[in-house]
Amino acid sequence: MYRVLLVDDEPIVLESLSSIIPWKDLDLELIGTSLNGMDAFNRICDDYPDIVITDIRMPILDGLELIEKAKKLDADIDFIVLSGYDDFSFAQTAMQFGVRYYHLKPVRKEELISTLHKMTAELNRRKTSLLEQERAFVERLKLPLQKCFLHDAFSHADFPLDLIRRYSQLFRFPKGDIALCVCTFLEPECLSHFLTDFFSLLKRQALTVLWPAFYVTNSFVFLYPVSAPRVREIFRQFIQSRQYPSQSVELECQFFTFPDAVAALRETVHKVSRYRTVILINENQKPEPFTNALYATDMGIGKRLLENMSSEYKADRLLQEAFDSITDVENAILLCIQLLFSSPLFSEREFDYYTLQRLFRSSSVEEVRNMATSLLSGQLPSQIAREAPQKATLIPRVKSYVEAHLDSETLSLKWLAENQFFISVGYLSKQFLLEEGEHFSSYLTRQRMELARKLMRTYRDYNIQDIAQQVGFRSNPRYFSQVFKKYTGMTPNEYRLSLKQEE
Repeated sequence: MYRVLLVDDEPIVLESLSSIIPWKDLDLELIGTSLNGMDAFNRICDDYPDIVITDIRMPILDGLELIEKAKKLDADIDFIVLSGYDDFSFAQTAMQFGVRYYHLKPVRKEELISTLHKMTAELNRRKTSLLEQERAFVERLKLPLQKCFLHDAFSHADFPLDLIRRYSQLFRFPKGDIALCVCTFLEPECLSHFLTDFFSLLKRQALTVLWPAFYVTNSFVFLYPVSAPRVREIFRQFIQSRQYPSQSVELECQFFTFPDAVAALRETVHKVSRYRTVILINENQKPEPFTNALYATDMGIGKRLLENMSSEYKADRLLQEAFDSITDVENAILLCIQLLFSSPLFSEREFDYYTLQRLFRSSSVEEVRNMATSLLSGQLPSQIAREAPQKATLIPRVKSYVEAHLDSETLSLKWLAENQFFISVGYLSKQFLLEEGEHFSSYLTRQRMELARKLMRTYRDYNIQDIAQQVGFRSNPRYFSQVFKKYTGMTPNEYRLSLKQEE
């Protein structure tokens, strides 16, 4: 469902639109209503609706100001403007901000529903396009992520379940029983013919295999979901029936069943880890050799530094040292993922598609290091390890960043999620509310207004515009005054006068 916010200073309009529009039938969810632009903007900052239906003339923050501020925050928000005849020039200005839908008041139910149909169709097309891009992107990431998994797995003698669980989620492996098949005596010169037959079998029988499969010294190893008893027999018959001119002995196979992908992956890694070279097999990709010894020389530095970190070293020092010996972007990316997965800081958070996308689009080692620094710096791993797990989250770092950058006009949860912490804004918003018990917009407003009051008490000669700039209202001092009055009950000038009366 797409999320809709209604904004109008007339309660009767909000009540009418809320009740007459069949939101669910349109695949829409009405997430709330606002009586003024300021409240609406705060809702947008916290809830990021897909569609906002707004009046033009409203107190505190009018519709045009709301659209302008919201578009700077998130250009993908779509607006429907409601306006009277006298406000047509305002509606024209709204069009300059990218608003395409305009209705005169009183709006007819059928016209608004028709517009919402068009908007949901456009949103569906946009969503489909994004999903196609995501699938193509994940496909391109498949091999690097698989290499990263092997780097991490081979570096641990006991193949920790938590680490393997993270990768199984990242690979989107299904839940339920997973089978492991080990085909032996497959000689290297026969591998190409075998794979051609194997992929043909999968297509013909509509069978699913979990990628990658592995080839190590005459053995082909692969995982598949246990969907039906006959699947094992199909694979057994296929393997035992293969005969190639250069094959000196008959192929044999063994099957093992596990309750989930984590246990199956762990056993698979155990079976292939003793080989120096592991060939990764993915459908539609050329078999890719992976050298086990590479980890010890190039990638082990991250793990060693994490384990040997002394209390006086901060994470930025660790990251600098960890990346010093890396010259290749791909290895830098693998090291970054390894550091993230090894850090207790990431034990309670998502490592989602958006983070991967930003990471794998990096074009230099320095860019990868900067992203790793943004994600991990400011915390001592030794301190994190001593803290309760629920405290090892991003939220304390979000608050620290906010408090140090209150003068930034672009500061928002979306900006922080995408540019500082590289995580989805939806996850960060939910996590902030869960841990702090308030929305991010409320927290940000309180921090800014308390700083404004402190500046007014400390620097009596500062004018209001100077104060507004220092608390993030650089381009709109008037809006600062409105927010300040709503927060304190007084305008900035009235507050200053009250300070003088206290002297």
